[in-house]
Amino acid sequence: MLDWTDLRFLLAIQRERTLSGAARKLACDQTTVGRRLEALEAALEARLFRRTPDGYFPTRDGELALARAERVEEEVLSLEREVVGRDERPAGLVRLTTYESFGTTFLAPRLGELRARHPELDLLLNMDNRPLNLSRREADLAVRPGKPSQQPLHIRKIGAVTAALYAAPSYLKRRGEPRSADELSTHDIIDDEESSYSLSRWLAPLTRGARTVLRCDSAVAQAGAAAAGMGVVLLYCYLGDGQRGLKRILPKLELTNDLWIAVHRDLQHAARVRAVIDFVVEVAKRDAAILRGTVSSSRRAS
Repeated sequence: MLDWTDLRFLLAIQRERTLSGAARKLACDQTTVGRRLEALEAALEARLFRRTPDGYFPTRDGELALARAERVEEEVLSLEREVVGRDERPAGLVRLTTYESFGTTFLAPRLGELRARHPELDLLLNMDNRPLNLSRREADLAVRPGKPSQQPLHIRKIGAVTAALYAAPSYLKRRGEPRSADELSTHDIIDDEESSYSLSRWLAPLTRGARTVLRCDSAVAQAGAAAAGMGVVLLYCYLGDGQRGLKRILPKLELTNDLWIAVHRDLQHAARVRAVIDFVVEVAKRDAAILRGTVSSSRRAS
């Protein structure tokens, strides 16, 4: 007999393409994923995936099963969102996803205020530069630079964040301080490992011909490497201004992105979700100068 909970494993394998990826997604081990897939194939008496060197790809029977599984998933998630959306008390779990530097440097130091206001609220803070899917309940809320495109979401612009170029005084003493964008091509650059991110895309034409000495998916680690004298780095000002051992350079070369908060429409009126939204909006407005880089982040509120 078909165990409908096995459909979760079917969907995870399709989305991750590997058993190990599905295991990470579902917070279990790879053996469990393989066993649940075998059980599902046995119950349906069909082979659902082709195993290839590039990953798992659905067969025709697998595509049929996946279409049904996605409908089941959406019904379950819809029920879950509707029930949570009726919650009138700011208590329980809220999952907030945001990018690493904002979560680590700006938001986390302020969360004590949220805890003091709503002691029954539990926050799961996911700091991942990759956007999570709010419709699939991978998170309840998202804070991102750049307007979210997922549907159906309620989105709100909550401010703006500015990024600038930084380097350590020791590096500048050794290599000289660039006085124009043209001079960046002769410097060592610290960049993100994923070139599709907005900061990397903006930086690329300015540093054409320069040597990239470090690629790293952590902005906090990039800031640390730059403070150690490794090279020039592009950072959001709330991080760069607060990092000891860094100096802002080329002040006319700055990038400003709008900052957005997004929530699934079914959850926007839930008391616990609303409490987190209101808090994030409040601190973004209160400390807008820090986000824009017009006031040093070292002066952020305690």
